Amino acid sequence: MSNVLVAFLIGVGFAGWVYSKIQRQTGGNTQTSLIAAGASGFVAFLLMWMIMGMISG
Repeated sequence: MSNVLVAFLIGVGFAGWVYSKIQRQTGGNTQTSLIAAGASGFVAFLLMWMIMGMISG
């Protein structure tokens, strides 16, 4: 698999985890959960993409 695909899957998984965590803490506030999950998933995607790029050369 390419680095981008692996980083994307990690970002989506992390966003899903954050979404469920925020949903439980806010009592079901969907807008807040989606914003937090989207932002954190994007950051996780970028970080993993950069790390994997450094590792693979």
